[in-house]
Amino acid sequence: MGILFWVARGVRGIVAPLVIVVLSVLWTMGMIGVMGLTLNLFIILVPTLLICVGIGDSVHFISEFHDQCIHGLKRRQAVIEAMARVGLPCLITSLTTAIGFLSFLAARIKPFREMGVYAAIGVIAAFVLTLVLVPVFYSFGKDQVRSRKISDSHRLHHDFWDRILEKICRIVIGYPKTVLLMFICLSIVSVIGYQSVEVETNTAKMLSRKLPIRQAYDYVDDRMGGSMSLEVMLNTGEKDGVKDPAFLKQMDTFQQFMEDHPLTTKTSSVLDILKKMRRALHENKSEYYAIPETKDGTSQYLFLYETSGGENLDKLVSFDYDIARLTARTKTLYTKDVRNFITDVKDFAQKNFGPAVKVEVTGYAGWFKRLNDLVGEGQRQSFITALIVITLVLIVVMGSFRLGLISMVPNVFPVLITLGLMGFAGIYMDTPLMSFSAVIIGVAVDDTIHFMMRFRREFERLGNYADSLRATLSTVGRPITFTTVTLVLGFSVLAFSNVSGIAKFGLLSSFAFLWALLADFFFAPALMLLFKPLGPEKQSNG
Repeated sequence: MGILFWVARGVRGIVAPLVIVVLSVLWTMGMIGVMGLTLNLFIILVPTLLICVGIGDSVHFISEFHDQCIHGLKRRQAVIEAMARVGLPCLITSLTTAIGFLSFLAARIKPFREMGVYAAIGVIAAFVLTLVLVPVFYSFGKDQVRSRKISDSHRLHHDFWDRILEKICRIVIGYPKTVLLMFICLSIVSVIGYQSVEVETNTAKMLSRKLPIRQAYDYVDDRMGGSMSLEVMLNTGEKDGVKDPAFLKQMDTFQQFMEDHPLTTKTSSVLDILKKMRRALHENKSEYYAIPETKDGTSQYLFLYETSGGENLDKLVSFDYDIARLTARTKTLYTKDVRNFITDVKDFAQKNFGPAVKVEVTGYAGWFKRLNDLVGEGQRQSFITALIVITLVLIVVMGSFRLGLISMVPNVFPVLITLGLMGFAGIYMDTPLMSFSAVIIGVAVDDTIHFMMRFRREFERLGNYADSLRATLSTVGRPITFTTVTLVLGFSVLAFSNVSGIAKFGLLSSFAFLWALLADFFFAPALMLLFKPLGPEKQSNG
């Protein structure tokens, strides 16, 4: 509301966008129920995301409406002209944003896929509401008559912000190669930093220590042997293979290795039962705390245990005694520790058992590692899908292969520089951040589309790249800035979340949107001036 009060110049400029975004959130939540979908962890992001993204179309329309009024058009004519100028760009930006979210369908994690559908529905709903409600809100009232004439070649308002835009124009026009080189160097450094980004999917580690559930995890870790476990299934491949003394000795060596591992707090298996029973039947002498020496002896101990009411045997060995289960308890581990632990276990098991015994790691820690792999895979797939599809859309919309590619370059940059920051700062890629890349490229491209489509229109009118840049920034520079400020402040609210992944998502998204604005003001213009994708400039008659 504060931003709209500053930008929209009137009560209706505050009410209309807020009505639109609130209705888009309500429509989205209603569609979730109608479609039979479920609410999950990612639903936390949807209302804030829709408020920030959905308000952009309204801001562009309102800004263009006031520009048309400044040029002397009556209210209804200004509404029609504003819609004619920004309607198509807003449609394209809504489609590309929806595509960015629908790219989540390329991932194999259900909540992640559903969140993409939620957000896409909300974005389209916000666009439809903007088309219907904003013209209604602005179609009545007194005409904003302006007696001052403003030339087409220089339509700036001559305030503080326009002076900044003029300086940006001078910098880019005067030093386009330097600007391009700086962004290329930043991109290279960011790619280097990205190589250090690690994936973290431990939900407990993402929770604030103030929350009761996190305190419960910590209590179990400190006093009850740990809240995580690694289950190892040892398949001998033959009936009664577990009773073989040779296998039991190998298993005993393997369990001792896991017991001594620095990440393990406790281990358990059928060996513990056999050793305890053998010692109990030999007057509790410590030297008998060992595995039976013969297969028959093992069978007798297990039979005695089972007939005496042993209820846990079916959890430790299979019905045919061909598979044995070994459990290792650990404290709540980071994903990197889980991965290293599983690698150590598999390497030792391969050396200890050889090819005769099939070793499978499962349980909570094993599931944890698999989820980790899916998060990394989903992040890459969703980003690549969004990148390819949005690029194709831009090529078609811009009517030029070169212009479509140039339009995408500034939108990849904020993703790269943010991932580079994560790598250098040691910030993990956790489950909420899995959606980061596709969200940024899907949202950041909106302002680039407005910039490029206006630039092309101005070039057709003026025939000069430098003059077109000045005219473009004088018209779309303000709404691009205001929508970016809305995104930055709106996503920053997520920093107050007690889930660190959500908080990091908000802060890193704000960081990325700031760089997306800089890319639109510097990177994209430099590319246009140097590569001239719209063709040669027109010769001046003077």
